[in-house]
Amino acid sequence: CALFSGLGLGFDAVRPGIAAYGILPPEFPASRELKPVLSLRSQVIFYKDVPAGTPVGYEGAWRASKATRIATVPVGYNDGIPWRLGLEKGACALIRGKRVPFAGRVSMDYLCLDIGDVPGVLVGDPVTLIGKEGDQEISAVEMARLAGTTPYEILCGIGKRVRRVALQKRMEPLHP
Repeated sequence: CALFSGLGLGFDAVRPGIAAYGILPPEFPASRELKPVLSLRSQVIFYKDVPAGTPVGYEGAWRASKATRIATVPVGYNDGIPWRLGLEKGACALIRGKRVPFAGRVSMDYLCLDIGDVPGVLVGDPVTLIGKEGDQEISAVEMARLAGTTPYEILCGIGKRVRRVALQKRMEPLHP
């Protein structure tokens, strides 16, 4: 990417690629100061207390190791959450500023989270899948690493059902 390589290619335009989202291409050192401008959020639509040993998700691939509370979130692999994340230890979302682990495989339209360690979670509470909440952050780079893919694939995979919200409609030009 000529934008970061310092190669003077003599053009008056560059294609920033993933840097347009404030994410460094994986092949560049993390010393650059970019701020992610994209977040992916949903909400809790249901929760249920389950006893230890309860299977959750396709084929019961995940089982509660202790009595806990499971939240259902209406986002799945059809929306760009990699199916594989439901199988990976360390895959999580943010609720009330705390990391909560995925519980079971990601399905087409839903995923489940183990919210047993976050008291007071209610239907309608926001869920951050990519982005910052409090002092915690889940980046597209982290999600990609856990899913065994690239942040490019994560961002390009966010489906058309996902509502886009622009928080700033007009960008000021860098050079008038």
